Amino acid sequence: MQLILGISLFVSSIHVYGEEERFKLVQPITQPTIYSTVAKEVLLSAYAQIDTSVAFELYPAKRALRIADKGLADGLLARTPGLEQDYPNLRMLSVPVAFEKVYLFTHLPYLDPIDWRELTKYRVAVVRGFELAAQSFPRGTLVEVSSIDQAFKMLSQHKVDFVIDLESGYCSLKKLGLSEVKKLEPAMTELVVYHYLHKNHKNLMARLEPTLRQMEAQGEIKALYKKVHSTFNCETLPYIP
Repeated sequence: MQLILGISLFVSSIHVYGEEERFKLVQPITQPTIYSTVAKEVLLSAYAQIDTSVAFELYPAKRALRIADKGLADGLLARTPGLEQDYPNLRMLSVPVAFEKVYLFTHLPYLDPIDWRELTKYRVAVVRGFELAAQSFPRGTLVEVSSIDQAFKMLSQHKVDFVIDLESGYCSLKKLGLSEVKKLEPAMTELVVYHYLHKNHKNLMARLEPTLRQMEAQGEIKALYKKVHSTFNCETLPYIP
């Protein structure tokens, strides 16, 4: 009887410990995006391969960064490189976990391909915090707005000439019914994002990074991207856990 009781208590303690060790990753509240959906699929697979469970929580972008940096969460779903400069407690894993093409959207008639330098002649709107775009322009030359919906409305009202956004920006266009706004081919560039963990999780990083590297080498990350890209549906809001 004592043996059975002891085994029961041991099993119970394992279960509780497992629940306590579930890792929390934060991600920004955004429009549905291809890259965030891909990153989530990749990380769910990678963490499962090292027998670790994860949960995702949504916060405004800046707040998500602060929460992760303070150690109130275990890490960030995925962001661009260079966060350590402003958030010194975060550590980037070296394997890219997702990517998404970045496009120009416009109401203007068809134009020849435009590069970043030529865009400085025009009024260009971006969502505030889209660092990939902001870094390509002189400070103060972009029209920064709080949401992609606002950017596209300004574009439809001819208050700006272009909007720079991710490929999944078409979700906002579809929702707003702005059929006069077009996406220009080819893509301007590609957003590449990486997983971040708090510096206290060195042991986890040592287990997770080789797994991600193996997934990359075996083509699993690209396969997940192709799967998400081919089935991405604006109506399902896939960034919600």
